[in-house]
Order: sequence, then C-alpha cells, then structure tokens
Amino acid sequence: MQFDRPIGSFQAIQHRLVDAAMQVEQARTLVSYTAWLRQAKGSCPREVAMAKLLATRAFRQAAYASTLTYGGYGFIVDQDIQLYFRRAKQVEHQLEGPALQREIIGQAWGAGPEG
Repeated sequence: MQFDRPIGSFQAIQHRLVDAAMQVEQARTLVSYTAWLRQAKGSCPREVAMAKLLATRAFRQAAYASTLTYGGYGFIVDQDIQLYFRRAKQVEHQLEGPALQREIIGQAWGAGPEG
C-alpha cells in the first residue's frame, strides 16, 4: 500500500511489471521451442544461445523491476528481492556470459538458416 492505494494500481508500476512479465514469457516460449527443436533435430546451438541470452536477460529485468518496485526495501537483507537481484547477475555469467552467447548466435547465423 502506498498513499492508501494498492501499489499495483499505479500505472508506472504496472508498466514496469508488465514489461518484466512479457520478457519472462518470451524467454519461456523460446526455451520450450529450443527444447522441442533439440529433441527433434539434435544440435541447435543458435537457438540454445538465444534461449540462454533471453532467459538470463528476462531474469535480470524481473529482478531489477522488483527491486525498483520495492524501493529501498529491495536492498535490505530481510527481503528476498536482494537475493534475486544478485543471483540474476551471477546466473547470467555462469551460463558462459552474454558476449559468448552473442558470438555463438552470430557465428550460427553466418552459417545460414540451417546453422
């Protein structure tokens, strides 16, 4: 609650959370498609790299949006939001990092549509 209203009723908060939700749904769809393609085709390095890049970006964006929504409470140790914010950046680099994922996508794209 803020100013005697639910925090979700503020348009700026709604837009931030909708953007994060859309990115998470895009990542979920691409990961599902990549899993299906991997099972059907075998090797699909471009799609795997795209899925990793999009999923880690969605995670980071959702954690950032949550931190902004919670304001200062998002940084205190008593709230779980600060854990997600830290983990988002850590996971991004555990999966070989965004630069390598972009390199894989670029190389596979240069090899043609069958990559």
